[in-house]
Amino acid sequence: MEEVQLNSLGHVIEITVQNTAADGTRSARDISGQTALKIFAKAPVSRTVQTWTAALTTDGTDGKMRYTTTATSDLNESGVWKIQGNITEGATPIYDTEIGDLRVIDNLA
Repeated sequence: MEEVQLNSLGHVIEITVQNTAADGTRSARDISGQTALKIFAKAPVSRTVQTWTAALTTDGTDGKMRYTTTATSDLNESGVWKIQGNITEGATPIYDTEIGDLRVIDNLA
């Protein structure tokens, strides 16, 4: 599980969107043509869900999208956050990723 300091600025949170075949094998989903990329982040204590606008990490064919924290309020609670990606094509959300964990740890002072 990834760890990041409380109130961290400039931390990159990256999600890989994947397809799962009938036999359970996974492969990257091409998200290069998507019109909106979001990452939902659920705080561990308040249970507040933040919505961050994500960007493609590369050209999108590798399924990778990311958000870089820009405010101390982005990761403002210590504990295990729940993270989920959401992609939209046209006007309709078409895909939610699996939910992942991100551990936010306290600073010493």
